Amino acid sequence: SGRDQQHTQLGIGLLGDCSEIAWHQGLDLYAYADNRLLRGFEYTARYNLGNDMPFTPDLDRTGKYAHAVISTQGRGNLRSVYEEIYNHYVNRMGIPAPYTAQAAAKIRPEGPGKPGADHPGYGTLLYSIRADSGVTRHPAPPAATSAPVPPAGLIVKGDDHANQLTWIAVRGTAYYTIKRSTGSGGPYAVIAAHVTGTAYTDRQVVTGIVYYYTLSASNPAGHSPNAEEAGCSAGLPAPWHQLAIGAAITPGHTSYDGHRLRVESGSGVIDSMGDRGHFTYFMMKGDGQLTVRVQPEPSSQLSNVALAVRVAPDSTANYLALLLRPGKAGNVEAPDWKVNWVTQGTMDSTGVDLAAPIVTYGRLTGYCWLRLQRKGDIFSGYVSADGVKWTSVGSAALPSDKEVLAGINVNSGMAGLSTTIGFDQVSAWGWQ
Repeated sequence: SGRDQQHTQLGIGLLGDCSEIAWHQGLDLYAYADNRLLRGFEYTARYNLGNDMPFTPDLDRTGKYAHAVISTQGRGNLRSVYEEIYNHYVNRMGIPAPYTAQAAAKIRPEGPGKPGADHPGYGTLLYSIRADSGVTRHPAPPAATSAPVPPAGLIVKGDDHANQLTWIAVRGTAYYTIKRSTGSGGPYAVIAAHVTGTAYTDRQVVTGIVYYYTLSASNPAGHSPNAEEAGCSAGLPAPWHQLAIGAAITPGHTSYDGHRLRVESGSGVIDSMGDRGHFTYFMMKGDGQLTVRVQPEPSSQLSNVALAVRVAPDSTANYLALLLRPGKAGNVEAPDWKVNWVTQGTMDSTGVDLAAPIVTYGRLTGYCWLRLQRKGDIFSGYVSADGVKWTSVGSAALPSDKEVLAGINVNSGMAGLSTTIGFDQVSAWGWQ
C-alpha cells in the first residue's frame, strides 16, 4: 500500500486468482491465516473508497523500497479485482465484506483488468454466483459425496523442544490425521488423530533428530491420500550449533529439513560479514573443510552470506570470511554481486565478480558454491558455479592452538528487516 494503489490492487487481485484456483482443486486457500486475504481487500477497498486508514512504515524484503506513508498515487481508481473476492466471501461463504462489496458494486460489471491488462478482469462474468445457490456454509455445509483431496502447503518449523505444523485447509474435511517418520518416505506412524484445525504442535521430539511429516484429510465419504512430505529437525543435528553475532542483530534462526539449511537473519547496514549476523557453525578441531551450495535468491538486493571461521563466539573475536555480497552499481535493481576475502574485518579490494549462470541482471538466479578450507593455520576460500571447477578467492593465516568456530554467517544488510537464505549440498569435516 505504500508503493501505489495500482500495484496494491494488482497484487491482492492475483492472490485472489490463486485462491480461486486452489478452491477448485479442493483447497481453501481463501481461509488461510484467518481469512487474511479478505482483510487485505477490505483495507484496500476502504482506502480507495475515500476513507482514511492507518499505515505502518515499511521496508520491503528486497531492501530497495522504504514507504513512510500510504500512497495516494492511483487512489480511487478501482481495478477489476473485487467481484471474485466479494462472491467468494459473501455469496459463497456468507462472510461479511462491506467495503469489498461497495467497491464491486461501484464498478459492476467489471471490464478488463486495466490499466495495462496485468490482471484478467471480467469478474462479474466469471465469478458471479447467487447467495442462495446452495454452495454456502449457511445454515450447514452440503454433505460430502467424495473423499477429500490431499492437504497441501505443509510447513514445519521446529526448535529443540517442539515442531510446529501448519497447512492449507481442505474443503469438505471433518478432521485430519497427522503422521510422522524418522526416514524420508516413511513408513509413517500416526501421532495425532481427529485434528480439526490447520495446525498441530508435536512436542514428542528428540533434539537433533530429523522428523518427516505428512497428513491426510477425512470425511464421512473417505480418506485422502497423504500430503506431500515435509521434514524438520528438532533443533540442529550434530555437530551444528547457532548463535547471534553482534548485539544489534535482529534475532535469527536456522532450521534443517533433512536436505537443506534455511537461515533467517536480520541486521543493520554492515561493512563486512565478520562482526554481525546469524552464525550456524561447528567446532573445527584441526584441518577441515566446509562446502555449501547457496540456493538462488532472486529477490535479495542487500543480503550477505559468508563462510566464516572465528576463534571465539563474541563479536570482537578474530575471524576470516569468504563473503558473498551485493557490490555497489549504477542501478539499484542490479547490484554487482561479488565474492570477497575478509581478513580481520578488512575486505580485499578486488574479489571475484559473479556472472551467469550465478547472476542474471543483478539477481542471484543460479546456484553459487562456496568452500572454506583449513590446512594448519592457513585458511583458504573458493567459489564455483557448478561445484566442480573452483576459483580461489583468498587465503590467510589465523593462528590458533585450539578448535575454532567454522560455519555460515547470514546478514540481511537491512536495519530491522530479516532475510532467508537456503543452503543445500552442505558438506563439512574437521570436527573429529
